[in-house]
Amino acid sequence: NHEIVIILQSRSSAGATTLYQVTVVHGDGTELTAMVENFSQNDQPLSKSSQPTPQRPTPPMTTEQLVEMLLRPELTLYV
Repeated sequence: NHEIVIILQSRSSAGATTLYQVTVVHGDGTELTAMVENFSQNDQPLSKSSQPTPQRPTPPMTTEQLVEMLLRPELTLYV
């Protein structure tokens, strides 16, 4: 269907935190992005200089699940 799928997987230098980001660009130019991490920004120490602490070993969804979600026809963009 002429979609372009871009997958980014990133791990912190300490190896504790993981980020998955998936972007789908449709043939009509519509772009959807979903991102999941294995930590919550809201549950981190107050110090901005410390590394984030993960709340789970891996993000709650895989990149495959993110791609599947973003390609679902019922995911409609209203402008």
